[in-house]
Amino acid sequence: MKIDKSSRHSKIAGNFGETLFLYWLSKKGYEIALVDHTGIDLIAYEKKTGRRFGISVKTRTRISGTENEGLYVKPTDIDKVKNACIHFACEPYFGIVVDRANKIDAIFVSMDDLIKINGIGKAHFNIKVNEKFMKIHDDLIIRFEYKEFSKN
Repeated sequence: MKIDKSSRHSKIAGNFGETLFLYWLSKKGYEIALVDHTGIDLIAYEKKTGRRFGISVKTRTRISGTENEGLYVKPTDIDKVKNACIHFACEPYFGIVVDRANKIDAIFVSMDDLIKINGIGKAHFNIKVNEKFMKIHDDLIIRFEYKEFSKN
């Protein structure tokens, strides 16, 4: 099944992913801000612990049959996240949003844990977010989902 996406879908999807994490982390009591900085999209402050997170949000749309494909990130992008987090005294994290055929998964995970889970190659960093990944690494991720309702 092919989706006829708009010419601006990537930009709109990226904004949606960032907004989803703004909402969710705010709801969980974090102070959170959208930032326009190379490497990170959000800065979150956890009031209970005093921890600060620099978050790079990656959003992908997956059509039926491609739901389990990974997200590819260049090693140079990893370096950009690390550098931004140094400048803002944050822990590097990823917010990953995958819009699948009938649900949206969002994962909040530290860069260290993501590298531990997936490794990092010379050409790209393949973030696998299929159901097997979710079950095996459940202790390292926070997961929430949105399910579409269909008319029956």
